Amino acid sequence: MNDINQYIKESQVKIAELEKKSKNAAGMSSALKRLKADLELRQSEISALQLEVSKMRSENETMMRAISQKDSTLLSQEEVIKVRETDIASLESLMKDTNEQNKITTANLYYEQAKALEKVADRTNFAPRKKKEALREALELYKISLSLGKTEAQKKIDAIEKDLS
Repeated sequence: MNDINQYIKESQVKIAELEKKSKNAAGMSSALKRLKADLELRQSEISALQLEVSKMRSENETMMRAISQKDSTLLSQEEVIKVRETDIASLESLMKDTNEQNKITTANLYYEQAKALEKVADRTNFAPRKKKEALREALELYKISLSLGKTEAQKKIDAIEKDLS
């Protein structure tokens, strides 16, 4: 654009020199006027193009800033997502561990309850029906304890089933 502007200025200087020289020649004067009008037309077109280029550059810079801002927003949101995914994974792990501990504790509680009922049954000597009922309840509690993962309960289940038969 600078080269074109420079060329227009040089052309204007040359036209001005030719006008000074051509004041004597009538035919050259009209040709110079046409050249001068054409030069002015081209100059206005170039000015319009320069404004358009300037406007596009401005729009381009605005878009680049907006894109840059959106990129930084996306990056920060991705970081937040990664942190939350890590938190979720930690909470899932904690929940799994807690559930496993809860299952083990529950199995132990059922096992201990069954043991207590078994002792009650052993101490019941003169009421055979109550003794059998206590053993059945103990058997059910041992089975629940076994289903929750307490493998020791299997021996007790086998022994009580043998006694009840």
